[in-house]
Amino acid sequence: MPDDLIQIFPGRLLWGSAISQQAPLLTQSDAEEFLKGSHAGYFLIGFWGHGTNSHAFYYVRDDGRNQIFLRLSYGGVYTDNAEQSRRIATFLPAFVDFERRHLEAGSVLRVVDSMGSGDYEVITAKGRRLRSDRSLFLTPDFYPELNFDASLEDTERLSDDEEGEPRRE
Repeated sequence: MPDDLIQIFPGRLLWGSAISQQAPLLTQSDAEEFLKGSHAGYFLIGFWGHGTNSHAFYYVRDDGRNQIFLRLSYGGVYTDNAEQSRRIATFLPAFVDFERRHLEAGSVLRVVDSMGSGDYEVITAKGRRLRSDRSLFLTPDFYPELNFDASLEDTERLSDDEEGEPRRE
């Protein structure tokens, strides 16, 4: 986490890098656009929302190699905040473990999980592309869900079929 975080909006629990203050990426369309460009040095963490039900916890970063955009539902008129807090507290450690394992193995991660929409892509050190287009926020044990085994050696045995879906060799 960067040392020089700036409060993005006065009175809000949202912090980020100088780049994120200049152009905060906060909406569903921002999530979709995030992976299309480079935002090296971008970092954003905290809570933000608008309207009656578009409130979320954010963890967004682009280190120049890996892009992560987590926009996890929290808050709003129709949301059970206690339940969403438990879900976030369950998901984040699992995601951090997933991220750590793959980064240590030399993989590149491109991840969007935004309010029920997902796009997970791992490019392994051996150049294999593994992908899921599902939100995994409600699936904290997502190695089986992604068909990515928790063992990175097993992950390396996955390859794309003709439609680009992961399959075991």
